[in-house]
Amino acid sequence: MPKLVPVSVLTKDAQLDFTLKRKASGAQLVSKVCTALGIREMWYFGLQCVDHKNRITWPRADKKITTMQKNKDGPLHFDVKVKYYPEDPSTELIDETTRLYFYYDVKDDIVSGKIYCPAETAVLLASYQYLIRNEANGPSTVKKPLNISKYLSANVREQYNLTDEEWEAKVLNCASAHKNMSKDDAVKEYLRIAQDLEMFGVTFFKIKNEKKTDLWLGIDALGLNIYEYDNQLAPKVTFPWNEIQKLSYSRNKFFVKPVEASGKVLVFYTDCTHTSKLILNLSTGNHKLYAIRRQPDSIEVQQMKVKAKERQTIRDAEREKLRAEQEAREVMEKRLQDMQRLMQENEEAFARTQTVLEQYECKVNELNAQLEEEKNARKQLESLQCYLEEANRKLGLSMEERQRLAQERDEIEAKIHEQNQLLQEREEEKRQFEAELARVRAMHEADMDHYSEQKQESDECELEAVNNVDEDLRQSKQDTDEDHATRLKLLRQDLSSVRNPNKMQAIDIQYEDIVSKGMDKYRTLRAIREGNTKKRVDQFESM
Repeated sequence: MPKLVPVSVLTKDAQLDFTLKRKASGAQLVSKVCTALGIREMWYFGLQCVDHKNRITWPRADKKITTMQKNKDGPLHFDVKVKYYPEDPSTELIDETTRLYFYYDVKDDIVSGKIYCPAETAVLLASYQYLIRNEANGPSTVKKPLNISKYLSANVREQYNLTDEEWEAKVLNCASAHKNMSKDDAVKEYLRIAQDLEMFGVTFFKIKNEKKTDLWLGIDALGLNIYEYDNQLAPKVTFPWNEIQKLSYSRNKFFVKPVEASGKVLVFYTDCTHTSKLILNLSTGNHKLYAIRRQPDSIEVQQMKVKAKERQTIRDAEREKLRAEQEAREVMEKRLQDMQRLMQENEEAFARTQTVLEQYECKVNELNAQLEEEKNARKQLESLQCYLEEANRKLGLSMEERQRLAQERDEIEAKIHEQNQLLQEREEEKRQFEAELARVRAMHEADMDHYSEQKQESDECELEAVNNVDEDLRQSKQDTDEDHATRLKLLRQDLSSVRNPNKMQAIDIQYEDIVSKGMDKYRTLRAIREGNTKKRVDQFESM
């Protein structure tokens, strides 16, 4: 029975414990782990470990895993890590699981500060991290405060006069703009933004040239880059993989032979043989992938791309359907709110009209009562008039009596005239109020008819809104790059007012210098590729 060795592999979200044959190779271990994790693009990944000399290393594919560690009592420990980066992760990474494990590594390097990230980009990336962490369910699903140290690096947080709550508000504000974004789309966008960072996908090693100048060697998907020791953002010399013919080392002396027959061999020195082995291992692996990318896809990759395209098509259709339904619901909710507001306004207008009607009716009742009183007064006057006529017939009485009766008659006639005038005024006032009452009732009926018409029109508009959703969706699609640039510009302006220049580190000043010159990662690489290999080797040796 073959001897077995226990193995423990730590991932970002789990720990795998199993056994392998003692003669199992590094390639077999990587294959077993990637299969267990559902990673099909396993050529990007490796298993990092600490060897028996306490050095971080990668197991060689053709070597036995037991040669890496000397654990007699316990299992062999490994960490799943991204070993090789593609040139364009946003387009080259096919499988969703692959992208997720890339995201884990890149996010950890950015938050820890291993990859330099300016504050405005860090906040934007943190907003996508928030969506990914919360399964893209939206900001309202998280009730407890964010642990901002897991979203932004210490270097970013220390430079700005902002509390954790203020940082959290900025992250959530950015996250609210990523409406209806799925978790996988958030991962894609995170990697698309992160890949533009100067230190993304670069593995650094300390080296020296023939002049014993301390320098950095950066290995990435495009080639070998040489950096000054105090600046890991902008390389000074680069050697693309297509210009390199051979790589070799002798202990701590490393040789890079160019393709050009007349080219000089690049020579640099590492700190030990182990570092030279790591550089050779990473360089040959990156060079191999560089060559494969420029060849037709294998059958396996073609099948993966077809399936990924099918899944993306289904996902896009579901997303469009969801967005259409949400847009339609928002339009309908807005229509409902407008109708409710209109109904409330009409109810208030109806209540005001009803109050006016009641006031007018009370006034009419008062006038009717006054008219009744006037009629009674008229009857009294008529009886007085009869009495006056009777008195006139008795004018044959004495002069004093006649004068008294005449005076009494004049007073009664004056009262009759006054009552008649008052009665006419009351009748005129009644006619005016009755006319006003009729006008108000007509206005009220017209308002009620208008309200009924508006209600019916809103119902029709509500049905029309559903038919216009596609048009709204077409109008909402914008140029992603332009939108991204605008967001970064606004974030940069917003943060500039609370930045403390005294807390800026050397790498921050270097980045600001790059920005002020209008340079970025790709412009820098294009600039330093000018000239032939010999010229760049001479430049390296003179550093």
